[in-house]
Parts: sequence; C-alpha cells; structure tokens
Amino acid sequence: MAADDDDVDHLLRHGRVRSRTHVARIRLGEALDSGFVVLPTFSRPHYTVVVERAPNASLGLLVRLALRDVSVNVYYRPWKER
Repeated sequence: MAADDDDVDHLLRHGRVRSRTHVARIRLGEALDSGFVVLPTFSRPHYTVVVERAPNASLGLLVRLALRDVSVNVYYRPWKER
C-alpha cells in the first residue's frame, strides 16, 4: 500500500514493482471498510494487510478489491539478472 500518489510514483519508478507490466491498487479506506487489518511496517510507504482476521476479510475479497483498479505500469522495465 502507498500513502499517496507521490508514494505510488516512487514505488513504480524505483521499487521491485518496476518489473511488473501492470499494477493493482487498493485504497486504504476500501481495505479498512472491508474488514482488513492494516498494520504499519515502519518502512514508509509499506503496510501489511492481514487477511482472515474478520469474517469477510478473505484473500478472495482482497483480490476483488485489487481488480477494481488495475493499470499499466508506465515505468515497466524487464527484470534482468546481473
């Protein structure tokens, strides 16, 4: 999870996500409203999403939330071994 659009941009440009052609985004409010527990990792902008803690907070629901907002990663770079 990213806190805001600047964090999303940073993750797409510099993170391991660069090797993904598409990315999915789940809004924090949607995750919380759906019953997921979201824990800080103290390494901004990363969070841990806990599934199965609440009756409806399943992995399937997390996937459905992610599929609502899938976009092409404009910073995509094929991953190369060094």
